[in-house]
Amino acid sequence: PEENVMSVLYVTEQGATIRFNAGRIVVRKEKKVLQEVPAFKLEQIVAVGNVILTTSAATFCMQQGVDVAFLSTTGKYHGRLQPEFAKSALLRQRQYEHAQNAEFCLRTSAALVTGKIKNMLAMIRRQRRLRESANEAGHTPIQALERLLPKVSAATDIESVRGFEGTATAEYFK
Repeated sequence: PEENVMSVLYVTEQGATIRFNAGRIVVRKEKKVLQEVPAFKLEQIVAVGNVILTTSAATFCMQQGVDVAFLSTTGKYHGRLQPEFAKSALLRQRQYEHAQNAEFCLRTSAALVTGKIKNMLAMIRRQRRLRESANEAGHTPIQALERLLPKVSAATDIESVRGFEGTATAEYFK
């Protein structure tokens, strides 16, 4: 349900400051406001590189269950400011339960791979990479990807889905 959708705020601007002000998380650099987010639906803040988190913002995050992760500019994990109870604890619990359900994992992985293949098709078409010149077997990358879609949907195990994903990637980059 959409009412449970939480937001993640990524702050990548070097030298930016994250503040809490009047129910909003405000990201500033010098005197310029870069971004303002209503704080009530914020689940996590990811600070990348040289980003400052004020004491008022840190206190708000801890009191309201907002997780703050700190990464280097290259994405290396440095640490986190984690509240005692996260807003999404029940969601995480359900996710762990679902991760133990083989049928759920198969359906989810098939849906993800199907989405990836459809995105590959869209990118090929958008970039006019149709390569109408067929390969030795007489097939274009679009035809090969389209043939994989029903196979992914019919897969009976995750290993097969992974194989189709690899085949799709190989076709895409031919």
